[in-house]
Amino acid sequence: MASSNSTTPAFPPGYAEENNGNMLLIPCAVFTALVPIFVGIRIWARVSMTGMPQIEDWTLLFALVYLLLLYNVVLGTVLTKI
Repeated sequence: MASSNSTTPAFPPGYAEENNGNMLLIPCAVFTALVPIFVGIRIWARVSMTGMPQIEDWTLLFALVYLLLLYNVVLGTVLTKI
């Protein structure tokens, strides 16, 4: 039975140096701009039809905040090249 003393996995040469994070910048920017617009339209339509937001709308707002925070983490990671 062979044991490995290496703590790093065996990746092909150049694997760790490759960085495709810049390809995330444009989709993150586009969706960061579009998602709040569509969420706002949906909540405006719900409030104009029913007079008050429902539990689904509050859940949607919570998910929007989480999504925007996640986008910021992705952008921060890409820009700092962590």
